[in-house]
Amino acid sequence: MADVDKIVHQWLKLPHSLYVGSDYSQSNAPDLTIIFIHGLANSHMMWGSVLGNLVVPSARIITVDLLGFGNSPKPQWQVYSAVTQAKALRATLVRKRVKTPVLLVGHSLGSLVAVEYASMFPEHIKGLLLCSPPFYKPPKIRQRKLSKPQADDLFRMMYKHTRSRPELYKKIAAAITRAKLINPSFVISDETLPAIISSLEMSIENQTAQADLLRLSVPTIILYGRVDPFVVKKNIKAIDESAPHVTIKSVLSGHEVAGSKAYTRVVISSVLSMAANITKK
Repeated sequence: MADVDKIVHQWLKLPHSLYVGSDYSQSNAPDLTIIFIHGLANSHMMWGSVLGNLVVPSARIITVDLLGFGNSPKPQWQVYSAVTQAKALRATLVRKRVKTPVLLVGHSLGSLVAVEYASMFPEHIKGLLLCSPPFYKPPKIRQRKLSKPQADDLFRMMYKHTRSRPELYKKIAAAITRAKLINPSFVISDETLPAIISSLEMSIENQTAQADLLRLSVPTIILYGRVDPFVVKKNIKAIDESAPHVTIKSVLSGHEVAGSKAYTRVVISSVLSMAANITKK
């Protein structure tokens, strides 16, 4: 099977298909598909509190596991970039015969994948809901060694340190999980670690998502927790000031949607308002 995987996906460059956790609709003829994309080291299970309270009769609801996480393929050789994930999501939606307009809902890493997908396949994307997006600007070329580091640089240094000490990262994550400070579906293991390390480097540290979002015109809502340690609020403000198609909302919460009733409520209300706006056009 490993040899077949390499031939088909590494050598022939055919995208993997993602594991679909949920796929349901309360209508025989839905006029909208809402795709939920989880964050780093998570799975489709993180959306349980949202889906358990979300009713959109005219929509088809799909949740996926990104490559390297949950029940999706986890090839060791894969480069886990936002482009790779977007292509895999595209292959999945083609396989699932999604032909309606699409609203993408992404959390953290998933929000970067959502922006990449909308940039690559804009024809059927009618809305983006980006939750806790870790928008970091590309590294700046510094003329002096004493130039003051920006928040983006500090996060990049932190991620790089994390990638260089994966065993320590696993121990810290396990302790945080036991303390119930993050979603139980957040999993760091020997199986998911290659995807985590590659995602940190290729999708988060070396991203262009903020600039890509500014080039899009699709209606977008950005949600973030006011005490989220991974969101650079200066970058969110810059988007707000220069992108009329983007609406910014904040909630008294941290990074995670799951476990926060306030965050969950705002996600649900935002999905409902965006779905209504898309389907009435």
